[in-house]
Amino acid sequence: MDRWREADEDARANIRTSLITHAIRYHLVTRFTSLVAVEEVVANVGGESRTVPVPTELPAGMELEKVFGAPATGTADAFLEMLGLILLLFGLVLGIALEQLSRKAEVAA
Repeated sequence: MDRWREADEDARANIRTSLITHAIRYHLVTRFTSLVAVEEVVANVGGESRTVPVPTELPAGMELEKVFGAPATGTADAFLEMLGLILLLFGLVLGIALEQLSRKAEVAA
């Protein structure tokens, strides 16, 4: 690789070819080559795919639906929605009250 970096454009092609040849022969990763894993043993001779049940990693007595499904109890969503509505109404009432107070102050002045 050092010779390739230092060479001029004409010599680089020959050096590159030599690098690729040696890299393939000795199973090296270079700037021009990489390694690909190839399985040499055929595990599925017939080529048919099949579905197989795989056991879960849950502790004994646990049920998948109860662990990963929707919660059996309610969440805080309903509470937070109600709190938001109450605060919104409180803000509206407060805004109206402040508007009326400012009008009274203008009339008194």
